[in-house]
Amino acid sequence: MYVNQQFTKTLGYSSNEILNWEPKEFFLHIHPEDRQMVKEIANEKYFNSNGVIANLQFKVIKKSGEIIWLEIISKTINYKGKLADLVATLDITEKIKAERIILEENKKLLELNKMRRDIIIRVSHKLKTPLTSIYGASQILLKHLKEKLDDDVLNFVEILHRGALRLKKLVGNLIDASRIETGKLELKIRNQNISKLIRECVEEMTYLTNNRNQTINVILPDAVYLNIDKIRLQQVITNLLSNAIKNTPKNGEIHVNIIEKQDYTDIQIRDNGIGITDEEKGLLFEKFGKIERYGMDLGVDIEGSGLGLYISKEIIELHGGKILVKSEGRHKGAIFIVSLFNK
Repeated sequence: MYVNQQFTKTLGYSSNEILNWEPKEFFLHIHPEDRQMVKEIANEKYFNSNGVIANLQFKVIKKSGEIIWLEIISKTINYKGKLADLVATLDITEKIKAERIILEENKKLLELNKMRRDIIIRVSHKLKTPLTSIYGASQILLKHLKEKLDDDVLNFVEILHRGALRLKKLVGNLIDASRIETGKLELKIRNQNISKLIRECVEEMTYLTNNRNQTINVILPDAVYLNIDKIRLQQVITNLLSNAIKNTPKNGEIHVNIIEKQDYTDIQIRDNGIGITDEEKGLLFEKFGKIERYGMDLGVDIEGSGLGLYISKEIIELHGGKILVKSEGRHKGAIFIVSLFNK
């Protein structure tokens, strides 16, 4: 009964041509792939619904043969005493093309991301064997043959050992980060004494604190039992202690304690180091969210991959707990709190 100029422009037909079409002829201009679907929705509108079709998208064929996408809103109205269809159309061809490009690009990005993860995992596993040999050999030299080495050789062996240790930790972190991404990091939960576990972690860190002339003050109950993955929680505590040591200048202090509450238990690691600014807090638990402190002359160790805290957060959340950080700012120390539910 009526067609506006925009609709004639969209389809490429004149208004006279369109007004001479029988109602069923409109369906002939719908692409064959979509024709049956549109017919079924139109029938549903007439017989079983409220007389409205909203946001229906389908392909149509223009007079030139070009295929375009339309989105329509159709409503049954009373027009000159008879029922009629009022249809508003929108050409969404460019939108559909853009969405398809985005989907294709996302697909490529997902494939690249999977490839990246696979490469990291494969290379990391390949590195583990020679690294274990280098690390193990240097450890034997330092532990059993130290007295037979002159000072120059001993110095090089110690450098070799420290480098192997850092690489060993980095490879382990890369593997864990990839496992987290793919949901393959699994916990082996057992009832464990976390007081004993923390003391063991502190003892392992003694060589670092001795090098920096730092003190770790430990105030723990004799026994606090929680359902945890022992190896993974050790990984978290060791990482938090290592961070506290590295970010506390020489002669500083680190305090470790447990606070038992009704529903959960807090493990607190507090230092009097360089502290954390609000801007830095936003990066702490991000993957590769390493805080760069080169050239700041803060008297701290700036080594690190930016994976440790990310992995620690994921491990604690897999336990159903949470990890928090508090700091009043630069040179005001920091407190890391691991909260685990009492199960």
